[in-house]
Amino acid sequence: MYTSGSSFFNNHSCYDYIVKPSKQINVQSPIVIFVDARTACLPELLISALRKIRSNIYVIGATNTAGSAQGTMQIFLPNKATLVYFEGVTKDALGKAIDNNIGVVPDTIVHFDSYKELFPYDDKIKRMGLKYLGVSDENVE
Repeated sequence: MYTSGSSFFNNHSCYDYIVKPSKQINVQSPIVIFVDARTACLPELLISALRKIRSNIYVIGATNTAGSAQGTMQIFLPNKATLVYFEGVTKDALGKAIDNNIGVVPDTIVHFDSYKELFPYDDKIKRMGLKYLGVSDENVE
């Protein structure tokens, strides 16, 4: 995200990162991102940033993400201890709160009842991702 970008303080004393399109890479293919309740922090922010700049981002999963994209602050104390605390509510690139166990909501929720509906068996989530990419699952191992 830092490549070809710049940062500045906005009105709320937060950093915003402006990502400029790369002149070397111009890929407009759809992007499919698989998530579950264990997807947390930076991936949640990345999904939000991609959704803001691209219309063909598809998030697929059985649940929302963890909703733990909070920033932390560290204060180094004189006795060599470190105080670490969370900094308020984290908002995504569209201004919606994503922490406090809300998380990123998948575009498509795929329910499964057994591990046999996942890799390496009959992977329902992978099949859904291939559908968004326009690829037949018969052509993929």
